[in-house]
Amino acid sequence: MRARSAGVWVCTLVLGLAAVTAEENKPVNTGTKMVTLDTLKDWTLPEIPAVKFDGALPIKDANGAAVKGRFDKDAIYVVNQFTGLRTYKPGDKWDVQTVFPDRAQGHYTFLIEKVSDAIAVRPFVAMTGNFNGKEFAILDANGNGRFDDSGDDVIVYDKKTAFKVGDKVKIGEDEWDAKVTASGNSVTWGKGMGFSTAFDKTKGDNSIDGGLALWNGIRASIGAPPVKRDPKLEEWGYKHIAYMKAVNNLQHPEEKDNPNFSEEGHKAGMGSCLGRGSRDPQSAIMGQLTCFLHRIPLINPELELTSFCVDPAGWSAFDHGNAPKRKFDWQGPLAYPPDGANDFGPYWSGNEGPCPIPGGPPEGGVGQPVTLTFAPRVKVTNGKMAITDASGAEVEGWLSAPDKPAVAMFGNNCQTICFIAKQPFKAKTTYTVKATAEVNGASFEKSWKFTTSDSNMPAWIRGGGGGNGGGRRGR
Repeated sequence: MRARSAGVWVCTLVLGLAAVTAEENKPVNTGTKMVTLDTLKDWTLPEIPAVKFDGALPIKDANGAAVKGRFDKDAIYVVNQFTGLRTYKPGDKWDVQTVFPDRAQGHYTFLIEKVSDAIAVRPFVAMTGNFNGKEFAILDANGNGRFDDSGDDVIVYDKKTAFKVGDKVKIGEDEWDAKVTASGNSVTWGKGMGFSTAFDKTKGDNSIDGGLALWNGIRASIGAPPVKRDPKLEEWGYKHIAYMKAVNNLQHPEEKDNPNFSEEGHKAGMGSCLGRGSRDPQSAIMGQLTCFLHRIPLINPELELTSFCVDPAGWSAFDHGNAPKRKFDWQGPLAYPPDGANDFGPYWSGNEGPCPIPGGPPEGGVGQPVTLTFAPRVKVTNGKMAITDASGAEVEGWLSAPDKPAVAMFGNNCQTICFIAKQPFKAKTTYTVKATAEVNGASFEKSWKFTTSDSNMPAWIRGGGGGNGGGRRGR
């Protein structure tokens, strides 16, 4: 299978969304949405420092057009092929679409300021929401475009209580850790579960752990228990990554007559979701979960031991087929996104191999797949799914189900009813899903709602390279 992944760089303030309530010791994942800082005038916020830049910057404007920028002591001069020369002076707001390597990628607004007789920029956007009935915010306090810098970036809970990422906060009678993704698109809250270890760029293990926390936060949101890294599987995974780099191809099998062949690497390749193009662990795993066929083995609640392999060149491997599965008491199918999700990315490029879209992905992309996955040993027939917007209008899309697979080689469609909207979902819109089927001969029906984020191009799925997943070579 072949999928898109992406790196991300977003200098924003982050807040949790719908009222997510803590339950026992289970980690709680909250999504975010973007606002501007001037909408938070009633908050007690730490100061966000201005950031000085020298020389030209590799950026695009808010429309995605390539630009050239130059700073001097009085103004910023920006040139692109569509708008020509534009001058930004102190007090102006500058909307750009950042494309810095190895950072989050997305729409961003800077406030232009005069600092010590030089021009500087200050982050001016935020992402908002709610946890345990109170709003919280995450500030990129060091102005480097990330929200997960332990000891530097700041979380503000209930509009006034500030603590640094990596520290704990007391909510009610309990102390909580807040695990933040680099791009700020997700925050996972854990009670005494060690989530305070932030994504530390100086420590490779922490960066991988950051991606694992995001993955497990998403699994928790749909009712799946966490996965754990297995050293043996990761050793195998990196052997297969070395093989793929040697042949410069994203592929599952290894050829025995190749000098880079190994039995362990071959097993890893045949039992993993593979990717290329994302050096950031969070965007690497999200690149897999945004697809259909890659997503299902990685959210499987029976999956317990895995590999989380991401190398500096952007090759990745996530094992799902080389370790015994855990026993899991299925109480019903798992919906993705789950009921009440409030920051579901509305867009998917559709680039997955084999492709579940008839005729291949259209220009402009499609809606991120909505899936309902059943236990492996139940019989599901006549599966259907309909999605309507707030006005009641039905969304057009492609439907696949266990008895009507999108790709023939996946004969039971991964035990999943899948709906792929023919166009990206509308931003900041609530949708209602209704799924019906015959399950072991009995009628089944499930309805739930989700809300999309405020961008048709979520940061973690822009750009990047391919992904390959699922035990057969992608085409």
